[in-house]
Amino acid sequence: MEGVSAAECGDASSDLDAFKKQMQSEFDAQRAALMQMFVAKEEELKIEQEKNFALLKQIEEFIGPAGLDLDESMRNAQKQTVLLRSVVKPMEDEIDVYKKRIEELESVLDSLRADCDKKRQNEKEELSKQLNEAAAETRSLAAKIETNEGLLLEMSVQLSGSDAAFRSELEKLNHQLARVEWQNRQLTEDNDRLLAKHVSRMEQRIKTESEPLPDVFEKAARMVEHDEALSTAFHNLQFEYLKLHEKMIESMVTWENAEGKLRAELLFLQEQQDEVQKERRSYEDTVNDELERKNLEVQRLRACEQELATTKVRAAELEVMEPLKHKFERENHELRCKVLALQRDLDNSEAVQKDFVKLSQSLQVELEKLRVCDGEVRFQHPDDVTECNSCKKHLSGKKPNCSHCGRIFCPTCVSKTIQSGPNRRSFNVCAVCHTLLDQKSAPYFSTQ
Repeated sequence: MEGVSAAECGDASSDLDAFKKQMQSEFDAQRAALMQMFVAKEEELKIEQEKNFALLKQIEEFIGPAGLDLDESMRNAQKQTVLLRSVVKPMEDEIDVYKKRIEELESVLDSLRADCDKKRQNEKEELSKQLNEAAAETRSLAAKIETNEGLLLEMSVQLSGSDAAFRSELEKLNHQLARVEWQNRQLTEDNDRLLAKHVSRMEQRIKTESEPLPDVFEKAARMVEHDEALSTAFHNLQFEYLKLHEKMIESMVTWENAEGKLRAELLFLQEQQDEVQKERRSYEDTVNDELERKNLEVQRLRACEQELATTKVRAAELEVMEPLKHKFERENHELRCKVLALQRDLDNSEAVQKDFVKLSQSLQVELEKLRVCDGEVRFQHPDDVTECNSCKKHLSGKKPNCSHCGRIFCPTCVSKTIQSGPNRRSFNVCAVCHTLLDQKSAPYFSTQ
């Protein structure tokens, strides 16, 4: 049984090792795929950042030179607008693709984690249930075996006592039967001896006397009649003969009665012995069946013990795998944090792309406005304008002009100042002109 238990334990251990290796390989494959995806994502973000830096450099080159006139700036702005459109559109598409991939990746991670937790919980509950059932069945079988062993011992003691009493009674009856048979033989021998003795005497007397038997009888009868002593002796002998004959008859009757009684007792004892033998065989069959059933229960109990040992080994293996699971969860958490960091970087990049889109749209609008204004005087007359060129707010009072482009804005939209000229005087300009003239300030569209 120890060999079988060791083999089963070895099989269970090998199964657990295979399961552990499978889980390890799956986690390693998933982690490698995630790492590859993260590396690719980081490379793509780096490429996007380089593109953004290049685009910013191009924008700075576009808005930087102070010696260019407005027409050349507008032409460059048109070129940069086309360039921005060609750059922003693929980047927006890539951002959407990255978002979808990140969502799919998070969904896969959540699904894997839920599956791992569910499998672990199910295996833990199943192992606990098997352990409890095996322990309860072990206790129940042990109690049954103990009870049956006590009952078997008690029945064995009773059977041994009954067998001993029966053998003692049978031996006693056999002894009595032998004694009666011996007495019967003695009486028969005594009777035969006396009879033979009287017969031999009579034969001798007949042989010694020459007279015929009737004459002898007649003579004897006359002698008895004439001799009183002989008559008395004859009557005594006759009386003794009758007594002996009666005793012999009584002995024969007694012997026949004793023999019948003994034969009846022997027959009863034989029947009783047959009944006892039959009961004994039936009891032995019952005991053998019970022993066989108990052996089967013992084998089942041992199998349960082996299964319990295997379950304990598997539970120990799972406990050993618990730190590995925590390690994978920790790595999962770290990878999730990296995903979130990459998501933040992606969001920032997306925000920058949106700013670029706004800049492109704004530059395009400004170009259209400048293209329309090419045939007009730069400085707008207050009577020709009723609303702000930027926020479209209605103007009723003072209508200030931008000192650079000459268009009319509300006081809020023309509140930015720029220093210019040899004396570094301050001039109020609009947001677009402030972005064009002040290279150190952030673009106006990045704060909207």
